[in-house]
Amino acid sequence: MKEAYASNTGRTGKTTLATNVSLRNAPPGTKFIAVESVNSTADALGVDVDQLGGNEFVKIYGEMVVADDLVIDVGASNIEAFL
Repeated sequence: MKEAYASNTGRTGKTTLATNVSLRNAPPGTKFIAVESVNSTADALGVDVDQLGGNEFVKIYGEMVVADDLVIDVGASNIEAFL
């Protein structure tokens, strides 16, 4: 399972969905990556988060290739660099 949540607007519920729907129903050990530099991430909700910037896409892509289960939450502040 690999899912990504992205929107060019903030405060739309991406982190809430990623955490409370995807991660809750994901297999144990699912990796969570927050692509965010301005707003809070899922770590505020008690999730173990790897926080990266959108300009680190090569590293994020590497994680997408090797991880069996992955949830990516792309914040509005980093969407342009991520895409």
